Amino acid sequence: MHPSVTSHNKMTFAGIPQIGLSHKGLILLLLLAILLLAAFTRIYAIDAQSLWIDEGFTWYLTQSPDPFLILRNDVHPPLYFLLADVWVALTGDSVLAMRFLSTLPSLVSIAVMFHVARELERWRGTDSGGLIPVLAALMLALADAENFLAQDVRSYTLQTTFILLSMWGMLRWARRGGRGWLVLWVLSMAALVYTFYLAALVGVVQGIWILLFLRGRKRIIGVGALVVAALLVVPWLLLSLGQQSDNLSYADWIRLSRHGFGVIVDMVYRWFGRMWPLTGLLALLALVHIDYSPHVWRIQWRRIAPAVLLVMWLLLPLVIMFIANERVPLYQPRRVNFITGAVALLIAFGLGNIQRPARWLLIAAIVIYGVTTIDFWRDKQPWRVMAAETAPLIHEDAALLIELGGDDYAPLYHYTHTLPDTITVRGLTSWRKFQPETYEAGLPALIDAHNTIWFFYWGKDTSALDWLDELNFQRTEEITVDFNPDVYLWRYDRLPQQPLVTYENGLLLRDAAYFPDLHADLLWSTEAPLEADYTASIFLLNNDGQLVAQQDAPPDERPTSQWDADSLVYDARQIHVIEGTLPPGDYQVGVVVYRVEGETLTRLLTDEGADSFVLGTLHIE
Repeated sequence: MHPSVTSHNKMTFAGIPQIGLSHKGLILLLLLAILLLAAFTRIYAIDAQSLWIDEGFTWYLTQSPDPFLILRNDVHPPLYFLLADVWVALTGDSVLAMRFLSTLPSLVSIAVMFHVARELERWRGTDSGGLIPVLAALMLALADAENFLAQDVRSYTLQTTFILLSMWGMLRWARRGGRGWLVLWVLSMAALVYTFYLAALVGVVQGIWILLFLRGRKRIIGVGALVVAALLVVPWLLLSLGQQSDNLSYADWIRLSRHGFGVIVDMVYRWFGRMWPLTGLLALLALVHIDYSPHVWRIQWRRIAPAVLLVMWLLLPLVIMFIANERVPLYQPRRVNFITGAVALLIAFGLGNIQRPARWLLIAAIVIYGVTTIDFWRDKQPWRVMAAETAPLIHEDAALLIELGGDDYAPLYHYTHTLPDTITVRGLTSWRKFQPETYEAGLPALIDAHNTIWFFYWGKDTSALDWLDELNFQRTEEITVDFNPDVYLWRYDRLPQQPLVTYENGLLLRDAAYFPDLHADLLWSTEAPLEADYTASIFLLNNDGQLVAQQDAPPDERPTSQWDADSLVYDARQIHVIEGTLPPGDYQVGVVVYRVEGETLTRLLTDEGADSFVLGTLHIE
């Protein structure tokens, strides 16, 4: 016989039955589920978008032998970028690897958030049995700002981690004392400023809160702790801040005085979602404690210190920043991620004031909305797609120059990772910014070392264009992209004085190049308008004179009869092997031009009477 088993379902965690689990075990299980949800929402499609300019800067710094030189010429503190430098050395510089450095602290923040909420509960003198801390972790897991920025190679999620660590350390020390908590508070606050300057406004919030709610010796020690944290940052500020302040960018300056109330509406949508009437009401409800008794319920203002801290954390940094932003360009939505923790906590405490089953209906609605909608988003320009589509045109005899008016790091990253190492890729904007002493002489030398230059251009500086003209290069191709009408990829060639082939009707093959990957570049022009439409064939012959590869097509999208005299036409070809693969060896590369009339194919003769022209020999290994 088997002994009988009796199941006891306890209702000790917000009404959730605990079958065979302790209270602590159930909380850990819920936190694990929240972390798994957060990991999914942050990792899913993490590398779907290209790096954008700011992310490209992080990558560029990790490639520099002197990252401090770059940081002194930028506007950011060093901690995140030095961590990124070590991280890339360990994991590589793929988009996935670099963005994961932002994902990890975002997940750590969820665990820390649980403890911050629990400390705030203790300050309020209430105990939800772990409900509100778990809800706070859930709200942070669903926060759109954290989810988006966890897929960005920038410091924003790391600052959230340091903010929450500093809040945890401050609240725990203020409530119970302990040198370890004081050290945690000081170091995390210093690390926060070393991560993001604007987040120092959280330190202002903490300082005011200490002055309001701590007394006697604790108040003095608390203020002293913030002073020590500030002193830890002073060496870096003395070294770099004066120089960094000169590098502020006034592009995309968003000001309330110019852009109006729409800036506030956009912020509300990003942090409270399109369901902001609900989440906003819950945030207001968090400021009080509702006592549900059997016969009547009462609203209590119980120990207002936690509510004041959350309200100041949410509003005071924004007010200070928007005032300063009228004089100095500070505001961008991603830069105010320091309020994300406050928003998550306010919504969680508001939910804690709702009785079940209404509470669970609201939680279900927020979770469904959170995982199915996106309120914080930025389309990143698809440099990776552009690089993938155009890289096959760029070969080892050419160099690629990138001129992007803001910063060239993102297209530089994607072209560098798409093109072979043998092709020179140089960002001109970053060259002028970080090595100005070599730019003036180095640029013409680099251009003059090649006969073909591909030039990515989106900017105002024309120094490269001037040198291309000075060194007798001619523009032979222009490629545009759908996502930005101001972006161009131009091809420039320094053509030989005499054409390779002159045909009897005035058609000219000005230059040609062919490569082991069976790609060929042909450059055509005409001395006079052509009366017929022609097709060009490029072919390979083996040592026995047999045709083994060929590609036939008009030289351009425009029929040759529509060409203007003296205009240059770039004709990129991929030669197709007729059968199987080409064995190693030498092959003759030739060109034939012909026109088709009905079923008659007529080859165009050269001025020497030949119906084909051999360009040279291609060696296949």
